[in-house]
Order: sequence, then structure tokens, then C-alpha cells
Amino acid sequence: MGSGFTDVANCTACPPGRYGTSSGYTSVGQCTLCSAGRYSTEEARTTSSACIACPSNSNSASASSALRHCTCNAGYFDSDGSTLDANVICEGCAAGFYSGSSGLVSQSGCLACPLGRYVDSAARTAVTQCIGCAVGRYSERTGVGSADECMECPRASGTLLAGADSASSCVCNVGFTGTIVTGSDGAEGECVACSPGRYKDQRGAAKCTACPANSGTYPEDGCAS
Repeated sequence: MGSGFTDVANCTACPPGRYGTSSGYTSVGQCTLCSAGRYSTEEARTTSSACIACPSNSNSASASSALRHCTCNAGYFDSDGSTLDANVICEGCAAGFYSGSSGLVSQSGCLACPLGRYVDSAARTAVTQCIGCAVGRYSERTGVGSADECMECPRASGTLLAGADSASSCVCNVGFTGTIVTGSDGAEGECVACSPGRYKDQRGAAKCTACPANSGTYPEDGCAS
């Protein structure tokens, strides 16, 4: 009985996904498994070289016996949309999207970064890799793929924190008053400078306050006697 076979009486072949390196095996359990990330389609193989590596960005369980057992890693999807054929072509989820699950067979399985966040590289695997829009910017769309797609707040306004998800997160700067709201085409409203003799020392929508008696504004965001 040669290598790659089991059972002295019947010489049963080591099945696909396994191989035998010596003679004298008496059960399939003695055949060596192809390791995870590899597969073998033929029986009675005698070396580990019979186990073929899965395509790029895919993996398989040990003892895999067909290419279709290779599934795309997290952050990737099978671009031909099937695990039942002989092709495994894994492409990364596009910038702005991620996937924490392996085995996706469609780009539709990739999840969009939430409002106020973006990711500028492909094949991301977790929502935590989505980055908050910088302070002074916001995003009211999901699936944003670059920092430049985050919208700037209107003049004389900004956000208090990174990751703002609406235009209404923009508030007027110190020395300016007004309200910014979300309109049909983005931010609407404006921030106007406090008039002479009035001031505002905090960011937000509060109105400007009159300076105390016998004082005036100098500079525009503070009062001086």
C-alpha cells in the first residue's frame, strides 16, 4: 500500500482536502488536513504541495476540498456575486464603506460609514475605522469616502466637536450671532457680527448683549470702558 491510501484491506484513498505522507495508514483520520487558507480537489495526494492557496484576500477552513470553500475576508466581497462557481475574486469594500463579516458575495453587503464620518481607504473592517469629520465640518450623508466630502460650516461658524452629522451642528463664533439650520441644499442661515456697543463671549445661537453703561465694544467681541 503506497502513500496517500488508508485501510490495509481496501486501500481507501485519502480524500480531497487531505493527503498522506507515508504508507500504513488504517483510517482517514490519519490523513493530514490541508491547512486553513488552502484546499485540495484530488484524492490520494502525498504531499502538502497538493494543497492550493486560496486566492488573495480569501480564506478557507482546514480540510477544504474545493475553490468555492475559499471565502472573502472581512472588508472584501466576491465580485462575481456567487460562491457556487469556480471563481473567487475578492474586491475591497469601497472608501466610505466597511464590513466586519467574511464571506460576502455582493458589494451590497458592505456597510456605509454613518453620518458625520468618513473613511478614505478601501477594505475597512469596522465602523470604528470611520473617522469623524473635522471640527468646523459636518456630513449629512452616509458612505462618505474622503475628508473633503465633509461640508464646511458657513462663514463665522463652526462645530463644537468632530463628527458633526448635520448643518444645525454649526454654531456662530464668539462675536457673531445667528442660527444655522439644515436646508434643502445644505446649511442655511448666517452668523452676523455683533453691532457696535454689543458683544457675545460664547459660541452658539445666543443674541448679542449690550455693553454696560459708559462702555463700548473694543474689539468687537468685548466691551471696554
